[in-house]
Amino acid sequence: QPGHDFSPGAVVEAVLRPEGAEIVRDEGGGTVRGTVSRATYMGDSVEYEVVVDGVPLLVREAVPARRGIVAEGGTVSLRIFHETLHLIPS
Repeated sequence: QPGHDFSPGAVVEAVLRPEGAEIVRDEGGGTVRGTVSRATYMGDSVEYEVVVDGVPLLVREAVPARRGIVAEGGTVSLRIFHETLHLIPS
């Protein structure tokens, strides 16, 4: 992580913007799996709250008419764009 020199085993917090991950609809295409706890239609996008290992993540998906909206309670895979993941000291 630029600007930080973390030693192995250091406790950090991860910060991920909603556009830093995407829902993957094909099996095995994501890096983590979670459950949709909330899906909010925003007109040109859908904002999902996806709970992964007890941690809620916000994910924003553009053009919902093209892919449809994942129902609350659905299990999804997420692809995390690691270049958008920021680590900060805890």
